[in-house]
Amino acid sequence: MREIARQDWERTSANGTSEFASVLEIFEVAPALFMVDVRKAAGDTLEYHKMSELLKLMGNKVLMALIPKAPS
Repeated sequence: MREIARQDWERTSANGTSEFASVLEIFEVAPALFMVDVRKAAGDTLEYHKMSELLKLMGNKVLMALIPKAPS
């Protein structure tokens, strides 16, 4: 298993009162199998849950943008 992408995110809530940070890592387990690890690094748990729900909705579009393309 090897790490192929890492993205650190920081966000301020819409009303500007709370902040949080999260880390998203993508690992290649097999040639066509990826594992995604999303963790809250700091801050407001409610904002983290909102972000994780958004990530679930956008899902593959976000993840495929982060996975590097194989050389042709």
